Amino acid sequence: MGIYLLILFFLSLCSLLNPYIRKNVGIVTRLFFFEFLFLALLGGLRKNVGVDYINYEELFHRSDELYKMKESGFIWLVEVFNSLHLPFAVFCSLFAFLSVWLAFRFILKHSPYVFFSVLMYFSLGNYYFSTFNAMRQALATVIFLNLLSFIEEKKFWKYTVILLLTAYFVHATVLLLIPLYFFLRKDWNIFYKMLFLGITVVFNSFLMVIIENSPYAVYLKFEGFASAVPPTYYMIGLLSLVMFFYSWWNVVWRKKHVLLSNLNYLTLLLIYLIFAYSNTPLVMVINRVLGYFTLIYVVLLPMLLVEMKKYNNRYILITLISVAFAFLSYWALSRNGIENQMIPYTTIFS
Repeated sequence: MGIYLLILFFLSLCSLLNPYIRKNVGIVTRLFFFEFLFLALLGGLRKNVGVDYINYEELFHRSDELYKMKESGFIWLVEVFNSLHLPFAVFCSLFAFLSVWLAFRFILKHSPYVFFSVLMYFSLGNYYFSTFNAMRQALATVIFLNLLSFIEEKKFWKYTVILLLTAYFVHATVLLLIPLYFFLRKDWNIFYKMLFLGITVVFNSFLMVIIENSPYAVYLKFEGFASAVPPTYYMIGLLSLVMFFYSWWNVVWRKKHVLLSNLNYLTLLLIYLIFAYSNTPLVMVINRVLGYFTLIYVVLLPMLLVEMKKYNNRYILITLISVAFAFLSYWALSRNGIENQMIPYTTIFS
């Protein structure tokens, strides 16, 4: 667990210093690079760390399960790596590098406090550590978030083509995100948002039918997937509510950040559904879908904090929240690290 704590200490220190070094481009660039390097290497050099590590290793060695996958491009990538006699460690490192790089790219583009965002990215298990388990969806998620600029610039075909390629090579479920192009770019007023919420509440029984005809249908066949709502979603649900009411109250802010505001609204609807279907297999399904959206809070929370007019209050809040995230990360690793196969951390050099 020592390596996690060392990185957590470094990220926490950078986050605490963030308000004071924010305008020093040289220092920020160097520290941001080191943070990226540490997280990319931590994910890329691991061995037998993470619940799905062995499963992906078996896929890499061309088990029968590989050829049952819908993503033909992923199968082709595995075949290419094997034909070049490259080890699984290289394959794993490629996914880790791309996932962390694209997450950092998203943070750099949108967050006013990048180090605070990186600490949040590391501290919540839904984010960075998803690259240890759901490798393909973690990469698909950050690819999608980096395509938001194409929606903003009304480049539908570029957005669609990249998602089609992502579905072919990485994860087929990103196909569900293509129609979002038409929803996310519009500034919906409160009437329509309340209408959508009402429709979700009334017609959520149809969700079962939709999922039965989606790639996530497999989860419905196993009662073992039934679970309570993950604890992290209580905090994310609270954040989504705060952002919803703030965007309702501050129209100027909402119009400036239409895409993120709409993604927050979708997250709020899905959070409602995950609580509505608690202790059923649908929790796992909704959790997977939510995985595409929840990373927005690593930039939305700093964007909310920077709106505070009094600098002293802003710095105090950043300090308090940074300490809270650091403690949350330590608590989660110490409590669930062994169960989630995060501890002990071993590398390909071990």
